[in-house]
Amino acid sequence: TTKTLQRVEQTWQPGARESNASLRLQVSTSKGTEQRIELPDSARVKAVRVDDKPLAVDEGNPKLIIPINPGSHRLDIEWRQPSNSGWRDHSPVVGLGDDYVNHSLQVSVLRDRWVLWVGGPPVGPAILFWGVALVLVLLGLVLGQIRRLPLRGWHWILLLLGLCTGWLESIPVVVAWFFLLQLRRSQWARGLGRLRFNGLQVLIVLATVVTFAVLLAAIPQGLIGSPDMGIVGNGSSQFQLHWFVDRGAGELASGWYLALPLWVYRALMLAWSLWLALYMLRWLKWGWESFTLDGHWRHRAGDPSQPADRATSETP
Repeated sequence: TTKTLQRVEQTWQPGARESNASLRLQVSTSKGTEQRIELPDSARVKAVRVDDKPLAVDEGNPKLIIPINPGSHRLDIEWRQPSNSGWRDHSPVVGLGDDYVNHSLQVSVLRDRWVLWVGGPPVGPAILFWGVALVLVLLGLVLGQIRRLPLRGWHWILLLLGLCTGWLESIPVVVAWFFLLQLRRSQWARGLGRLRFNGLQVLIVLATVVTFAVLLAAIPQGLIGSPDMGIVGNGSSQFQLHWFVDRGAGELASGWYLALPLWVYRALMLAWSLWLALYMLRWLKWGWESFTLDGHWRHRAGDPSQPADRATSETP
């Protein structure tokens, strides 16, 4: 007898208390045979179909024996089983007892879970966040060495990590704002002519509005949104994890992920938001001092090296 498992499609949908799973096999055989499938011990079989024709099975028996006639057939198995209560969840391990090819595994993630790590077959999802986070930590340490800025290394690290989970593109805007104000405090800015100096002041005002709009937008994003962990690979996304196995034998490969309740993330973002609100007041004070250093505006009759209010008072 020649039997070939040409394709295996497996889905896993974890639930709060009970999880649903399905398995679809594309089987080709030259003679009449049977397909043995061993589900997890806790599985409760919901349905078994061969070419959309239901078969009578024992719901409580996880070891299935399905008769197959010669030809190509599609087998569909659906079952449910208790969900894992821990922070690590994995797809069910299913035994087929035969070699198989083209195994696709799709795992759905609950919307109230915060996925931290994934694992399984080599062709599957990857989380980009941790690589980005490492780069941002190193960047924060480097920026913290610039003593003329009001932030130390740990300030930068907290600020950058808080922004990257919700709005990564906002980071260059925020960093540029601090450097723009530091440039305003430099001797070069103080020696600018009237038009260039006033243009720099206008630029600072616009940059301040944009920067604090970005920071204020990041707060509700963290408190009511979901973290963007950058889950990519094989068509995977934040709530859908996809793996693929070219060929295997016996048991189907399993995928897993580590996750925490979403409220943990939102609690961390609440603490970050309170910290940000506190330090925004300090940074605004530093920014105002930079903005008004040697005057905030230069008039036509004033000396560019003099403060704006002094130049005005000396105007005849």
